[in-house]
Amino acid sequence: MLYLSTFRDLWRLLDRRGRAIAVLLVAMLSISSAFEIVSMFFLFGYLNALSGDAGDGRLSLFSEIYFRSAGSFEGAAFALVAGVLLIAIFCLKNFLGLISSFAMLRFAMKRYERVARELFDGYQSMPIDALRSRGTHEPIQILNSVLVVFRGAFLPLLQACAELNVIIAMLLTLMLMVDPLIVIGGGVLLGFAAALFLRSTQRLSLALGKRMRVAQMNLMSVMNEALRGIIDVRLSGNQRMMSDRFGGVAADFGLADRRVRGLEMIPRAMNELVLAGGIGAAAVWFSMRGTGLASSLPTLAVLGFAGLRITAAMSRLTQEAQKMRQSVDAREHLMHAIEEVAPSLLDPSRRSPTAGYDDRAPLERDGSFDFHEKITLSDVTFRYPGTPKPAIERISLTIPNGSFVAFCGPSGGGKSTLALLVMGMLRPESGQVRCDGWDVNSHDRKWHSQIGYVDQMPFIPPRSLRENVTLGLAADKIHDDEVWQALDLAAIADIARRHPDGLDMKIGEDGFTLSGGQRQRIAIARALYRKPSVLVFDEATAALDVSTEREITRAMANLRGDRTVIAIAHRLSTIEDADMIFMIDEGQVAASGTYGELMAQEEGFRTLAGVK
Repeated sequence: MLYLSTFRDLWRLLDRRGRAIAVLLVAMLSISSAFEIVSMFFLFGYLNALSGDAGDGRLSLFSEIYFRSAGSFEGAAFALVAGVLLIAIFCLKNFLGLISSFAMLRFAMKRYERVARELFDGYQSMPIDALRSRGTHEPIQILNSVLVVFRGAFLPLLQACAELNVIIAMLLTLMLMVDPLIVIGGGVLLGFAAALFLRSTQRLSLALGKRMRVAQMNLMSVMNEALRGIIDVRLSGNQRMMSDRFGGVAADFGLADRRVRGLEMIPRAMNELVLAGGIGAAAVWFSMRGTGLASSLPTLAVLGFAGLRITAAMSRLTQEAQKMRQSVDAREHLMHAIEEVAPSLLDPSRRSPTAGYDDRAPLERDGSFDFHEKITLSDVTFRYPGTPKPAIERISLTIPNGSFVAFCGPSGGGKSTLALLVMGMLRPESGQVRCDGWDVNSHDRKWHSQIGYVDQMPFIPPRSLRENVTLGLAADKIHDDEVWQALDLAAIADIARRHPDGLDMKIGEDGFTLSGGQRQRIAIARALYRKPSVLVFDEATAALDVSTEREITRAMANLRGDRTVIAIAHRLSTIEDADMIFMIDEGQVAASGTYGELMAQEEGFRTLAGVK
């Protein structure tokens, strides 16, 4: 069942071309296995030919080949010419073996690349609400498990097929060349020993595989907590606690790994013991038949040499089975994730139910996708998965092009969710979000390309300033003059001009070498580099001091006109200059108007502003 279930999952992940290649690989492995056997008999034929006697039985065929090809030579000359033939046979055998092994490895890793890429794209395309509900840990763990599964399940399956080919071909050939009863008996003994070992260690292997997967997840979790939260850990004096947690998880992983390696050592020792017993039994058998041990020595030598190859193959076969068992848990989790996130890997006609992008719908009216007039929300309702109450309920509003619009309200009121709906990052449960009359959720990519976003805690990777501004863009697509232009608009270009490395200046992880205002300005420059029509500031000044807040607020206000600015306000002082403010409370528009109008008419707004 283990082989069948692993084969079924691998077969499902292969397209028509991949399946054809898999069949061709099996054929190559079979040919390589055949040459393994041929080379063995050519070696014994060479030894017999050197003695000057072709020998008896079918083994004499290989000695005759040497006599026919080098029979005109004698002594050292005969040994040299026949030896060249033997070397040529082994070169061909090894060449075929290497080519087959490399082709098999390349095949498995190419499939790995495709599966990992499709899964990665699937997670990137997932709607924000679905992705956030999972967190980043699960997708990272699944993506890491792809390589684990291919190395621990699918590649061992292909290698097991190769070993099985060697074993079967060797046994069949031995049955033709020597006594079939001895070969059958030895094969039964080896098979019984392998089956007994696999059966007796089944539960242990499965448990160890699951234990290693869980330990790897826990190691990642502890490292992430300890290193990303290093300041809090040190201030609270919890380094020892974190160290103990890490040590405990590492010890658990190490114990499981030791047991796994120990299990891999047992089959070889067990098979060699069976082989030794089999050779002894064969010697007794020949003695009892009355043919004499001396005349049986060539046959016993062939059996011993072939037996070593078979036992080595049996040991590797058992080890591959152990690897597949230990990867069962990871394989099942991976296949479940593929079904959910990237089902097109299993069936090209299927599309993930969680896919977030769709640009296939036709434009509802003549025109372009460029934003010219207004964004309109019509009776928009949205509910997060598993929550009974809508986060946004029947909201309708209009955002004119070039305006400065703000969403404010109490925490949890729905303002960030509303902004994500406007950005097309969330899909309404009912109602529509339209730009100049076309549905933004039917043309996600076209709409996303026109939006810039600045978060309260912007993502700052440990890369150069240039790479931070052009995040994710290939080096040959970056234009430095446009990077400088974006930095100037965000009023942050001076840090690069003062630095000896300029745009190549390195920024530490999370921008720890920068102030909060500088990090925000780099995020603004990143948004501006793409020349968006709409800029969304999600509480972009919430973590800044008053002076820096004024600078960022001034920058936000100055950006309107050429582009539409949407600000989610934490402090109302940042939106005094807004053309329109929507006060969002309990998922609905509680009030709207200019700052002055709301201060004069809405008590709730004055409360938010801290005015009694």
